[in-house]
Amino acid sequence: MSDCFLCRVVVQQEAATQAEYANRWLSLNMDLKNKIKQEALMTLGSPIQKAGNFASQVVAAIAAVELPVNQWGELIEILLSFVNSQATTNVRVATLQTIGFICEVIVRLACFSQFLLFLLFIYFYFRNQSC
Repeated sequence: MSDCFLCRVVVQQEAATQAEYANRWLSLNMDLKNKIKQEALMTLGSPIQKAGNFASQVVAAIAAVELPVNQWGELIEILLSFVNSQATTNVRVATLQTIGFICEVIVRLACFSQFLLFLLFIYFYFRNQSC
C-alpha cells in the first residue's frame, strides 16, 4: 500500500498534492520509513524483473521526497555498492534504472546539487567499467 502511495508522489503533477504526499511520507515513523526503504532496496535484486523495476520506482519516489530535505544521504553509496558488487545482473540493471529515475525526478524538482552527485556517480561507474 505504501509503495503505491510513494509512486503517486513522483507522478503527481499538481504541486499541492505532491507536497501533501511528501509531507505524509516525511511524517511517518522513522522505523517504518527505514523498513520500507530497506525492503525496496532488497527488492532491486529480485529474480523477477517486474519486481525489480517496481522497486526502482519506489526507491526513486522516496529519494524524490527525502533528498531535497537532506535525508537518506547514504543512498548514493548504497546504490554504488550494488552496482560495484558481484551481484546478479538483475541487481545491476535495477540499480542503474533506479539512478535514472532519481535523476529524472531531481531535475524536475530542481535539486541540482543532488543531480550533480548522481551524475558523478554515473560518470565514475562507467569510467571504472571501461578500464
